[in-house]
Amino acid sequence: MPKPVFIRVREKNSRTRVTSKCIQCRHRPPVAGGVRCAECRQVNQQARRRRESQLREAGLCLECRVGECEPEQTRCAVCRARYRDRAKHAKRKGLCVCCYKRPANLPHVQCSICAETRRRSERATYRKRLAAGLCVKCGKRPAVTKVFCRACARYTVATTTRIRDRYEKRGLCKRCGKGPPVSGRIWCEQCFITTTAYRLKRARRLARLGLCLWCERNPRAAGFKLCDACRKRYTSRRHETSRGRRHAIRVGQ
Repeated sequence: MPKPVFIRVREKNSRTRVTSKCIQCRHRPPVAGGVRCAECRQVNQQARRRRESQLREAGLCLECRVGECEPEQTRCAVCRARYRDRAKHAKRKGLCVCCYKRPANLPHVQCSICAETRRRSERATYRKRLAAGLCVKCGKRPAVTKVFCRACARYTVATTTRIRDRYEKRGLCKRCGKGPPVSGRIWCEQCFITTTAYRLKRARRLARLGLCLWCERNPRAAGFKLCDACRKRYTSRRHETSRGRRHAIRVGQ
C-alpha cells in the first residue's frame, strides 16, 4: 500500500534538507536559518499577498478561506476561537503561542526566535508606513498625529488611559505595572531611569541630525528644537490649553 502524500512529501523534504538545498526548487541553497532560498521565499510572499488581497476584497477569512469575516477583522469567528484555544493550551504547557514547538521565554508567551522574527517584521512595517505617511497601526488612513490616524490615536489613548488607571488603583507603576512607584512620582525607579536615558539618547541623535524633536522628519527651525509646522501646532495647542484653563477659572468663580 503506498504511503500517504503528506508522508512522502515530508520524507522528500527531509532528504533535501540533508543536502542543504531549498525544499521548493531543490537547486539553490536556503537562506540562513530557513529551508527555502531567497528567490522562492520572495515568490511565495508575493503569491500570499495576492491571495490575501483577494480574500480581503471578498470578505473571507485569511485562515480557512471559507468563513465570512466581521468588519475590521481578517479571520472568522471560528478561526479566532480556535486560535484562542490553542494559545491557552500552549500557555498551560509553557510553549510558544506562535510555533507551538519551542518553550516560551517566560514570563513572555513567545520563544526568543518567534519574538525576534515578530520584532523584525513590525519594525519593517513601521518604517514602511511611516515613510508613506500612513498610520503605523492600521496602515489604511493617513497619519494626522506623529504616527497615528485619528481613529487609532483615540483608541490608543483610551486603551492606555484605562490600563494606567487600573495600575494606579493597584498602587503600581503606571508604565510597567510591575512594582510600586517612586515616592512623589508615577513611575517605578527602573522605568524612570530607562525612559530618561532613552529620551536623552533620542534628543542627542536628533540634535546631531538636525531634525525636529517631535515629528523627527523635518529640519529644525533656526534657533529652535522643533520644525516650523510643529512649532505652530505647539503654539496653538498651548494657546487653547491656557484659554480653556482661564474659562474654567471664570466658570468656577
